[in-house]
Amino acid sequence: MSKDWQILKKSFSYPFDAIRKNKREFFIWIVFTVICGQMGIIANIIIRYYSHSIPLDQSIYIEGSSGSFYTFSIALIASALGPMFVTFFSSKLEFKTIKIISIILLIILLQLSGIIYAATQSKDLILPNSNDLTFGLTQPIIYVISIVLVGYTFGVLKLNATAHTDIDDESYIEKEDATVIDQTMATNEVTDDGKGVMI
Repeated sequence: MSKDWQILKKSFSYPFDAIRKNKREFFIWIVFTVICGQMGIIANIIIRYYSHSIPLDQSIYIEGSSGSFYTFSIALIASALGPMFVTFFSSKLEFKTIKIISIILLIILLQLSGIIYAATQSKDLILPNSNDLTFGLTQPIIYVISIVLVGYTFGVLKLNATAHTDIDDESYIEKEDATVIDQTMATNEVTDDGKGVMI
């Protein structure tokens, strides 16, 4: 297996490893960001059930038809982008490549969610009387992907520079220092000027 492939594999798995090492913080993040972030959806389902005896599946359909899961996905992704961008203002930016890739994926998913949400809202909403309570697969897929991807970025922000040095990007200064050391060592090994004259 090539070195680049190993780094790519570690870049994918290390953020999940960081989540495992920060279980308490991740649990608090899940409770307040993911669960509490959906209190509007949860409250609507509970109110419909107790006030109008609307079953759970129909209530989920109503939420899906109104685009609530897209709205949650958009808000969740946007909340993850802020902390990712803030890290670029730190004095020493660690894990630059993995953060840039995560930001790109978040922005693509944000754009996709926004476009699909806008498209679904442009149609007239008519609730069917039949038992067909589907609202398409794209909404639950984006919903799940956004939760997983934002959870992943939580792990990216928790990466430790000392524990995960093998996937951290070398800074320009470190590369320059390594080049200077290599050139100095090469210079020290030269004993003549190439024409036989000793130096």
